[in-house]
Amino acid sequence: MNENEYQKWQCDLLNEINRVLTPDGSLFYNHKDRRFCKRDYPPEQFILKSKLKLYQTIIWDRGSTPNQNINYFRPNVEKIFWLTKSSADPSCTPKFYRNRLPECFKPAIWRIPPERNNKHPAPFPQLLAEICILATTDEGVEPRSQIIV
Repeated sequence: MNENEYQKWQCDLLNEINRVLTPDGSLFYNHKDRRFCKRDYPPEQFILKSKLKLYQTIIWDRGSTPNQNINYFRPNVEKIFWLTKSSADPSCTPKFYRNRLPECFKPAIWRIPPERNNKHPAPFPQLLAEICILATTDEGVEPRSQIIV
C-alpha cells in the first residue's frame, strides 16, 4: 500500500473511532514514523487531518528495535498519541487519573521493553495498554462500560 493510501486509511479509521467515542473518552493510538521511498512519514501528518484532537504525545522508549537498517538511525522509540474529542472544548477535559499511576509512568516518556515471546516482529507489551486504561478509567468502573481502543 503506498503512503497516501495508508494515510487515508488511517485517517478514516480515526474518524470512525471519533464517531463512536464518548465526549470525554480517550483513544491511545500507538504508531511509529513510517519509512516509504527513502522518506520519513510521521503519523502526525494524518492524525492532525482527522476529527480527533491531539491532547498529548507520549514517547515509548522500547530500548531496542527489530529494524537494523544501516541507512538511518535505529528507530527504538514509538509514539503513543492521546487523542480525544473533548480537547477541542476548553471547558471539557478528558478523564485523567494521574495519581493512580506508578511514578515511572507520570512523565511523558515511558521506558518499557517490548515483549520477547511473541511472533509479531514489533509487539507492544500489555503493560502499555494497562497504563492507558488505568490513567483514564474511573476506579470501580468496568473498563468495558467505557470505550477503550
